[in-house]
Amino acid sequence: MAFGLSSIFGGGPNVGAAKSLLDQSNQAGATYGSNATAEGAQLNPFFNQEMKATHGYTPGQENELLTAANAGQAQPLVLNKARWLTMQLAQATLQA
Repeated sequence: MAFGLSSIFGGGPNVGAAKSLLDQSNQAGATYGSNATAEGAQLNPFFNQEMKATHGYTPGQENELLTAANAGQAQPLVLNKARWLTMQLAQATLQA
């Protein structure tokens, strides 16, 4: 079996297929890149606007709201949850 220079430098049965696959991958990359650019053009102005916007409450106002709602006193909620779990366990034990 002899190998000529044409098989090394541009010849061979798979060269055309390889070039076709290369072209397809380049086209896919270009398509994905243009799609990403279009998405970025739509989203970046929105994100820039959101970064500069003021939303909701200041930390001080948020603290006042939580304090007024007794959110700092989580102990009764924990005790109620423990009681509820104890009741569930007792009912499950009675049913078993």
